[in-house]
Amino acid sequence: MIDLLFIPLSSLRKLKPVTRVTEPSRPKSSLLQHELPVERLAEHKLEWSLKMKRIDVQSFALLTALAVLLSISSASRAQNASESLYKSKCAACHSADGSGSAMGKKLGAHDFQTAEVQKISDAELSDIITNGKNKMPAYGKSLKADDIKGLVAYIRTLKK
Repeated sequence: MIDLLFIPLSSLRKLKPVTRVTEPSRPKSSLLQHELPVERLAEHKLEWSLKMKRIDVQSFALLTALAVLLSISSASRAQNASESLYKSKCAACHSADGSGSAMGKKLGAHDFQTAEVQKISDAELSDIITNGKNKMPAYGKSLKADDIKGLVAYIRTLKK
């Protein structure tokens, strides 16, 4: 049997109208079971194609919005994890806002809000956290590399 939906439009004009096409394998609502000329079938195929494109655009927009929301929420989770790690490991000397606690200032802890600290490269800050410096203990053995990277990113948010 010839599949009527894939006949080129140029040859549609040469064909005579189809009086009845039945296919038991298709649902009753199928366009092929109605008494329609081949030209009408082509129009319905075009309408269906345009409708599917609209659905594809809607699906794409929905998936894009979902991806943006997920990436925002995962970024905020990472920020929250770094913030809680900072508060548990660093805030005792550097204070919650990074300005330095009274005890930390006595030990020589730097104020993370200053331009002096903020101009230090990420690699240098990571090295200081990993290996320690002066009276600051090393955290390289107790923290993962991603945790240290998160702490550096969090320290960057403390600038004035």
